[in-house]
Amino acid sequence: AVVSTQSTGKILIGDNLSSHMNEKVIAACNANNIGFICLFPNATHILQPLDVAFFAPLKRSWRKILTEWKQKASGRKNGTLTKQEYPALLAKLLLKLTVNAENNLKNGFRKCGIFPFNPEEVYK
Repeated sequence: AVVSTQSTGKILIGDNLSSHMNEKVIAACNANNIGFICLFPNATHILQPLDVAFFAPLKRSWRKILTEWKQKASGRKNGTLTKQEYPALLAKLLLKLTVNAENNLKNGFRKCGIFPFNPEEVYK
């Protein structure tokens, strides 16, 4: 996630994944006046906007869709999601997620206290 700042340009927020942090990334950030900040390890579930605003709701929605499918005749009959049924359920999931995607993503930064900066937000 890149967040604009008033005084220094841009900040790139990393999640401490080793494949994201290497000399090339840091050099590119330095060359382009981009600050690089690492989130605390094992805290992405509360500090990473995509985990908070996208992936957690995605998992909840997918579980709900699968539970509803299991309660229908084909779910009870088959017990396993077939290749023929999967695309329709995935389309249902994607439609549900895209309805408020922009606002949800922006709210993820707010809820994590990243933008606007508010460390107290994490404790709520």
